[in-house]
Amino acid sequence: MSWSRLPTLDGVKAGKHWLANLEPTKEARRRRGFAESKQRIEAALKGDKNLSIAFRGVIEIARWQGRVDGLREGLELHEYGERILEKKPRVFHSVVKYAITHPENVSAPEICDYLDHQISRIGAQYQSAEEATKDATERMRPPEDWGCETWNEALKNKRNNVDVFFHEATKEACSTTYNKLCAWATWGLKSKNKKKVRAAGSEG
Repeated sequence: MSWSRLPTLDGVKAGKHWLANLEPTKEARRRRGFAESKQRIEAALKGDKNLSIAFRGVIEIARWQGRVDGLREGLELHEYGERILEKKPRVFHSVVKYAITHPENVSAPEICDYLDHQISRIGAQYQSAEEATKDATERMRPPEDWGCETWNEALKNKRNNVDVFFHEATKEACSTTYNKLCAWATWGLKSKNKKKVRAAGSEG
């Protein structure tokens, strides 16, 4: 399915639509349906050699175009994900994920409370590993150049910076591209897990 055929919805809905329609089980049904339709058309064209050859040529071209489009679109998603990792601090991704899972609670105070809670939780979890604690909590703290240790401190002293940062993150969370990336990763993970289950079953 070409991504250009996605309905014009907000990013989260578009991502869910894309994921649902490319579930391995649905994909298998589509392939069976395609094979059955192809056989019926070939049978109908059996008496016309030229049309039969033309039809087979169209099918082959469509397959190659699908592969090329899939590779191109997959590369575009990969490069998009790489750009986010390169240009944005790690906490940006945490805010994006929070906005996706808590779409009704994305005010600045709510996000700040969530991030500060995560910093405290991580600190308590890694008490015995000082370096791990420092690294993990630093990833969740406000950008270093703000000079703030917690997000509530940043909300008080750097309110404009906080608002801009959260606006960009929540906007990204609702973008069609980001949610297609999440759907792509989720679908790939589901396919991988199903292969593991099948492999384990065959070994047993």
